[in-house]
Amino acid sequence: MKSLPGRPKGASKAREQLTQAARELFLHTPYEQVSIRQIARTAGVDSSLIRYYFGDKAGLFETMVRETIAPIVAILQANKSQQNKDQMDLETLISTYYRILGANPALPKLIFRVLNDNPNSDAFAVLARISVVATFARMAALARTSVFAVFARAAVFVTFARAYVS
Repeated sequence: MKSLPGRPKGASKAREQLTQAARELFLHTPYEQVSIRQIARTAGVDSSLIRYYFGDKAGLFETMVRETIAPIVAILQANKSQQNKDQMDLETLISTYYRILGANPALPKLIFRVLNDNPNSDAFAVLARISVVATFARMAALARTSVFAVFARAAVFVTFARAYVS
């Protein structure tokens, strides 16, 4: 039996390679200027795998953003389910936030660039759908209940200020 076009044979790291390539490209290049072929070439895989794994470029972009901010979202979700919301582990939240930004320092710039771009673009629709801004706003709001509130709000502000300036 023949395999479907684009479908990897056996165990494959193609999905992870595509996600990583998309992260590298989208963080430094506007969404509209990144092609499916460019992502596939950077990942070292066939471009048909983007359709196989993600449906299209917007699906890959969404997966890349979701996977990048997943650790922050997980902490916020855990806090949401806690009985006493004042006991949020702010230290864990902030260290996770900076770990993600350390690995992806251009992430706030990407978010800022997309949100200040065409509101009819695929990238803008993805960020609106997955509530990226709401995630960071919730992080800042939760920080208000902590002794470290000033530091946490400043950290979020500085991150987005850097994205705006650069």
